[in-house]
Amino acid sequence: ADLEQFEKSIEDYNKAIVLNPDYAPTYYNRGSVYASLEIFDKAIMDYSKTISLDPNAILSYYNRGVAFKMVGRGDLTIEDMNKTLSLDPTFADAYAYRGLAYAESGESEKAMADFNKALEFNPNHIEIYMKRGILYADLQQYDKTIEDLTTFIRHTPGNAFAYYIRAKAYRGKGDNENAMKDYDKVIELSPRL
Repeated sequence: ADLEQFEKSIEDYNKAIVLNPDYAPTYYNRGSVYASLEIFDKAIMDYSKTISLDPNAILSYYNRGVAFKMVGRGDLTIEDMNKTLSLDPTFADAYAYRGLAYAESGESEKAMADFNKALEFNPNHIEIYMKRGILYADLQQYDKTIEDLTTFIRHTPGNAFAYYIRAKAYRGKGDNENAMKDYDKVIELSPRL
């Protein structure tokens, strides 16, 4: 969708809000448009309004938490993901985002638990293999790093950074032959990395 369509959508939602200011889905939808435009402060305001009108609006908590992460407020991401998970304890993406917020705040154990839970509920959440693999690398758990990065690479073979992290894990294990193969792949995919 192009910018003009998004602006028209916002205009339409503004008119709908004037006509019915207590209809929560309108705020949610406008917030989603703002999030698509990366206008996160307005998205957060609309998701918050949705929640004030409908305290069980699970996607509003989730999307507001994602928006908070985008503006560097991992603490509020964690709060919103906690609420999301209290409403639906099987919401894999909520575990994933909360795990990212925990990882960024240095809470590796909590991040790992959330990444594991996200993959338990959605084993096809390929990005989480990358995130968990990086966390394993930070913890110098090289076999687990290699396993997760291999899974990620199988689905996303053009990601040079994944090969780089896996190469470092191979090197950490003393497997220089496989490390060099991955470093060669990094150079092939992204000579500047």
